[in-house]
Amino acid sequence: MNRLKWQFGLAALVAVLMILIPACSRKNSPGRGVLATVNGKEISENEVDRVYLRSIKGQTVQYSEDQINSLKLNILTSMINDQILLERAAKLGLNATETEVENRLTELKSRSTAEEFQKSLKDQDYTLDELKHDLQKKITIDKLKNKEITAKISITDGQISDYYQKNKANFNFPPGYRFAHILIANAPDEAKLKEFAQAVLNRIRSGEEFTTVAQQRSDDSTPNSPGGQITFVSDADLAKTDPAFKAAMTALKVGETSDLIRSKQGYLIIKLFEIEKGGQHDLSDPRVQTTVRNDLFEQKDRLLTDAFIEDTRDEAKITNYFSKRILESASKASAPPPAK
Repeated sequence: MNRLKWQFGLAALVAVLMILIPACSRKNSPGRGVLATVNGKEISENEVDRVYLRSIKGQTVQYSEDQINSLKLNILTSMINDQILLERAAKLGLNATETEVENRLTELKSRSTAEEFQKSLKDQDYTLDELKHDLQKKITIDKLKNKEITAKISITDGQISDYYQKNKANFNFPPGYRFAHILIANAPDEAKLKEFAQAVLNRIRSGEEFTTVAQQRSDDSTPNSPGGQITFVSDADLAKTDPAFKAAMTALKVGETSDLIRSKQGYLIIKLFEIEKGGQHDLSDPRVQTTVRNDLFEQKDRLLTDAFIEDTRDEAKITNYFSKRILESASKASAPPPAK
């Protein structure tokens, strides 16, 4: 039910904001290596390749030529859409200010140590200037979205009630546990790994907020599963997990944080937020209300965003040379051989 939000940590920015690399401007007809033009602005093959290589970094999957072209075409489409949105934002005077960029950068840096921040940039072949440039573009698009889409979303009590009745079965929960975790998995050796994990646990024991520490230090934090996110495990699924994890979970009281738990991935720290007794939850339950409202908001947000992008595309002059190239290659491949 959760959906990727518009606020990201550094790792998420590196993964998601790659599509916001600027397109170059050129007045003449497209030159060599140009994959698309948007209102005269060119998007080069080098730019798309750079984004593509970052997106597959660390993967061991061997993609076919068709799969590679499909991925690159998706990247190019995103870059075209972003360029259109940036131009619309500029017309409305919504460009991000230098102060806004610096504030967002400071926020990102605060989620890790200086060394960790620099390592994250290096691991993704990113420079600080590139990150700031992409932050400027993302903030600009966020401002446009907030003005043209988010501000226009409204959800009524009737819509909430109707959604609940149609999805009532989704709120019949099995017994289980709602918890958040931190995973410490990156270290040069076992001794350092335990040392790092103990340092994280000490921060929590000293009173720091679990979610904040998790966002900064959990090694499995991703855009779709940020550090400290509350998740649910049923009694049935818990019985199938690592015995150490199960023992730690069942020993906790609501609000408590575990000691270090050694797992195959590394050291885990978990905090128990709720013990779910199971059964049907009514609409009067605040958690149900929140879930339903969030789901409805996300549905409307997706619809309006897609409609807004299509509307702005209609006003733009776009030429996608890459898609034309793919279609031409397919036509040549399917053409019958010349008669002898």
